[in-house]
Amino acid sequence: VKSLKKKGVERRVHAAGDSKSGLDPYLPMRSADLARQRRLLKELHANFIGAVQAGRKGRLKRDEAALLCYNSTEPRLFASPGRRTLARMAQRGDGLFDGSVYSGAVAQALGLVDGVGEMSTELQRRYGRAVRVVRVEPEAPVDYRRLLRWFL
Repeated sequence: VKSLKKKGVERRVHAAGDSKSGLDPYLPMRSADLARQRRLLKELHANFIGAVQAGRKGRLKRDEAALLCYNSTEPRLFASPGRRTLARMAQRGDGLFDGSVYSGAVAQALGLVDGVGEMSTELQRRYGRAVRVVRVEPEAPVDYRRLLRWFL
């Protein structure tokens, strides 16, 4: 903000409603804005968990994921968690819904993915050899200089 002022840039915001500028990086963070964002993130995370559980029904290995999560975190007093600790971690979705990142093989073992492989080969295995994957390439960027020549 200071460097903008030094350059003579004046910042103006026109917004209707108190929430419109809630995440404005140039304004101090208000506790109400932070609470609103946390609520929204919690809701989105709950929706994500519900969608994964519905889509992977019966395939997620909660206990294995919780144990892996327990063993992956900082050193513990005990080598393995108690049954109640493991059950609580599994119930929370530790190792599945906490942002953990796994290799393909581990993700498959935990039930997060069906398999590890190459897309076109897997599609042909599932739906037959007639399946063809068509690559969609991005369009060539617009040459604005060429377009401007028409107007200048």
